[in-house]
Amino acid sequence: MSAVTRHRVLKLFRQLHKTKCAVFQDDDFALGETRSRINEEFKKGKDETDPEKIEELIKTAEDVDMLLRKTVIQAKLVGENRYRLKITKDTYLEDNYPFDPNADLPEPLSKRKGKRGRKTCEEIHKELEDPKLPS
Repeated sequence: MSAVTRHRVLKLFRQLHKTKCAVFQDDDFALGETRSRINEEFKKGKDETDPEKIEELIKTAEDVDMLLRKTVIQAKLVGENRYRLKITKDTYLEDNYPFDPNADLPEPLSKRKGKRGRKTCEEIHKELEDPKLPS
């Protein structure tokens, strides 16, 4: 492994641990489990020598870091049926559009005719319930 690659791997290792601490703050169980998993995965790849495989492992670790930062939301119970959500500046929030009750919605897929004239599951179930015997 080249010195540059080694530096990238170590930097990513530290970054994942920082992300873990930020995402799972005050949750000792989650912190311990994530720490173990990060260490375990990096130990698995420590003897890897194939540059392509190393790049693939780096890409996977970068993706995990991004997913942890952007998609995990910590919730704490603060009262009966009440939770406080910890949403960070990195948390990905989708646009929330109000529902239009007058919208022209397509028929659900389960009600549509199967592709290329194939029968839908609903049609097959009806046939099985009421089989027509040949005369």
